[in-house]
Amino acid sequence: MEEKNSFEFLTDEEILERAKPKNEVNRLMLKNILLKFGELGELTSVARYLKVSRPFLYKALEERKILSVKIGVKRMIVVRTILNIVD
Repeated sequence: MEEKNSFEFLTDEEILERAKPKNEVNRLMLKNILLKFGELGELTSVARYLKVSRPFLYKALEERKILSVKIGVKRMIVVRTILNIVD
């Protein structure tokens, strides 16, 4: 696996650092998704917004590309980390 794509051993802070916008498209996307969800977005709603499957987001969580917290029964995605799964 390429080093730049390996998130397995990164701390949460390092994952957040990698999620910084790298270009204008990323900046606009992050701005729009933050306006829609705020800092945390429910996994199903984020998947629907991005037009990806829930298993896709669960895989990204498992690979530590995105971060989440569980509040009650809801899995909440740390929205800023979405940029780690966008090309």
